[in-house]
Amino acid sequence: MYISNPGGPDRSLKPEDFAKGFVRPRQYRNRRIGDFFKELEITEGKSTGIPTIKRTMEHNGSPEARFEFDDSYSWFMVTLPIHPVFLSVIEDDTVNDTLSGLNDTLGDTKEEIQLTERQKDIVYLIDKNDRITIDELKYHFKVSRPTITRDIAVLKRQGILIRVKGRKTGSWLIAKKVK
Repeated sequence: MYISNPGGPDRSLKPEDFAKGFVRPRQYRNRRIGDFFKELEITEGKSTGIPTIKRTMEHNGSPEARFEFDDSYSWFMVTLPIHPVFLSVIEDDTVNDTLSGLNDTLGDTKEEIQLTERQKDIVYLIDKNDRITIDELKYHFKVSRPTITRDIAVLKRQGILIRVKGRKTGSWLIAKKVK
């Protein structure tokens, strides 16, 4: 996947910053792109996006992301290479073999997910009201905001919950049913 920004990066950035994985611009060039990546949970904001992208790509076995821009800072492009497992789908057209290979790479997806009772109840409440807020969940369970946030993070990591649209106007989507 190629993501480009014709406006280029902030002039305070250098190519070696990207190689090190630590990028801290002095000002934001396009806040909307950052918001888009934040909604997709690719970045976290406050200049943590590049390390998150690098760590996530490494974690799932994808080739390293490439960050490129010209000497005049007139354009910026990020290349997220395809995972090698999916390359074999394109080359061999053996979808079933590739998907089973992906399951071996990422772990058995049929394994039952262990959730706490509160996490199961969170999914139940979200099923009843997909616009429920973290504060409403916090008050319902009489726990702190960080506790609910951690539970939601677990549910997201397990692929059970997905946040659709933004934090303020969005809603929850239950991607996997919980027993």
